[in-house]
Amino acid sequence: MSADLIIKELPDLNLVRLADELDKVAPKSVQTRNQDMRVNVRAGEVQVASTVSVPFTGDTIRAFASWLDIPSKFLERADPEAQQFLLEHYLRRRPGDATVMYRDDTGIEIIREPGIKYIDPRRLVEIASRVIDTNAQVVEFWNTPDEFRLDVITPENFDRGIGGDFKVGDLTRGGIRIGQNVKMNHAPWVSEFLFRLACTNGMEIRDESSKVDARGATVEEVLAEFEIIADRAFRRVEDSIASFYELREQRVDNPERVINRIGHEQHISPRMRQRLVEIAPVIEPTMFDIINLITNQANDPSLKPGPRRSLQLAGGNIVTEHAARCSHCQARLN
Repeated sequence: MSADLIIKELPDLNLVRLADELDKVAPKSVQTRNQDMRVNVRAGEVQVASTVSVPFTGDTIRAFASWLDIPSKFLERADPEAQQFLLEHYLRRRPGDATVMYRDDTGIEIIREPGIKYIDPRRLVEIASRVIDTNAQVVEFWNTPDEFRLDVITPENFDRGIGGDFKVGDLTRGGIRIGQNVKMNHAPWVSEFLFRLACTNGMEIRDESSKVDARGATVEEVLAEFEIIADRAFRRVEDSIASFYELREQRVDNPERVINRIGHEQHISPRMRQRLVEIAPVIEPTMFDIINLITNQANDPSLKPGPRRSLQLAGGNIVTEHAARCSHCQARLN
């Protein structure tokens, strides 16, 4: 396996520094009327309000497309005259007010109804700081107009003892994975997140019962419930790490069959299953080795976020399933 190990380079970033970074790039907000917005495609400018002008960028086009129910790919491909006509036409047809979130350099990020609930990603970072530690290490994050994602783990020498097998120095730090579909303005979600330091494997343990119910709730109520769920997920992660290392005792006689069976159950693509079979260890592997094989492939930089998360979820699902398997076909027996 070592020849095919994919090492992930971690950012030198903790939650304190991440909060500072998000402060620097936080979008501004202004309320305006749809009919007061003035688009000048040729000049590359949008007059959002009397005192606010932003560049006409790809982000701006996509924000208008979403707001005005125009297919974004169609609007992006249209020539400047068509873009000008369509935006003017649909803005005139949509009376009322809008809240516009924008950046001076990259244009409009999101347009939404005034008064709609909005959760600033910085609030989620604050909650992660309280649940884990202000110096907790950031493994990965992104903050786009469509999605916010954060993987964060305990800092070194964390005093709760989370860490795997200290006797042999094979350490796994625990934490949480936070996400929010910003484009659809969904409630934030959280999962357990395990990160094995030896080969930089991340895995996610999702609990479908730990969803935030945002219906009829204020932003503060949503965030209060989110913090309770995030704290509960983090308190479970130490037991999950212990379960992960217990799988070193579970021998695998036929790794090819196990990988194919697990891959089918966890909806891993046939192409990736074949890749995993080709690089699988053949000398007395354990289920611990199989999980590491699967989750390490998520570090491949050529993978898109969806397939990467599928591999990390597959590893987490195996850790927590506690399932007996048929010795012949490797199907789950319970």
